[in-house]
Amino acid sequence: MPRRVAGAKQATERMVADLRREGVWSSADEALAAVAFKLAEVLDAGAGMATAAVARELRATLTQLRDARPADDDVDDWIADVSASVQHPEV
Repeated sequence: MPRRVAGAKQATERMVADLRREGVWSSADEALAAVAFKLAEVLDAGAGMATAAVARELRATLTQLRDARPADDDVDDWIADVSASVQHPEV
């Protein structure tokens, strides 16, 4: 059975908080963070047939936020976890 990770919104909030603590944060980063939060909410709520597309867009948004900063292995590991295959709950 695949390992269960925190909800997308909770994990996104932690990542954004970590990036903000680095002290390099712009208004563009704030806009990207808002997009990431909304995508994470949609993913956590169950995106139905659009789950893969929403997950890809969230991953791209988080990668864009991360790439604006120096490399961080913890962030890379987190993105790899979020990028893992999505498991649908049994109905």
